[in-house]
Amino acid sequence: LEGKHSKDKDQAAEDNKDVWTDLILSMDDLSTRLIQNVPDHDGEACWKILKDHYEGTKQDKIYTAYRNLINFELGSDEGISEYLCRLDDIKATLIEAEREMDPQFLVEQAKNGLTEPYNLFVEVLNTLKPED
Repeated sequence: LEGKHSKDKDQAAEDNKDVWTDLILSMDDLSTRLIQNVPDHDGEACWKILKDHYEGTKQDKIYTAYRNLINFELGSDEGISEYLCRLDDIKATLIEAEREMDPQFLVEQAKNGLTEPYNLFVEVLNTLKPED
């Protein structure tokens, strides 16, 4: 039993170093600086640091979603489908974070972000009465 456990432990240590090597070979400068002080080529520790940094906290995600919603507008090279999918992504992020969002507010933000070619569409939407 001791020999097998030792082999498993050695394999885990080797795998950990392999993860570290793969990370180092594929990272940008910022990522490299984030993990430069991790001792012993610890791939697992590096992965956790990078994951935490790039995924962010729940509060970071909520803040980013609200900021994106407030500044929501149609990009110059973006179609209406992509525009609405981005809005849906923001909505999904807020729902996942258990933040209630008034559907009418989302509609207003979507209308406000549309460019001039969609003015007639926005005017028609403005004449419709929202459902209660």
